[in-house]
Amino acid sequence: MINKPFLPIEDGFFNYKQGTSPFVAVMMGVWTAILGGLLRDIICNEIPMVLQREIYISASVVGSMSYLALQYLGVGKTINEICMLIIIFSVRMAALRYNWLAPKICLNGAALVK
Repeated sequence: MINKPFLPIEDGFFNYKQGTSPFVAVMMGVWTAILGGLLRDIICNEIPMVLQREIYISASVVGSMSYLALQYLGVGKTINEICMLIIIFSVRMAALRYNWLAPKICLNGAALVK
């Protein structure tokens, strides 16, 4: 869980620096977090978190958007990355502490996610 904030930082920042739009940079960071977590869970022989109701994709989106907002405001790279780490980690910890869950996906009355 501690490594989750690092995934969108590196990938999203790299893509943004290469000249992609802010939306693409955020999405690339989020996809890196999703696929990294999916591979981790498969290797550990666990049910992937992306198939459960925990909030970590939302935390990656919030953190990536905060990174772009702080960069737009002219905040330095190091301070910006530290702020993004704190924001993503805080959202994840708050979700665990207050039992925030993603909504269930239902198809014809049957829940796809437990």
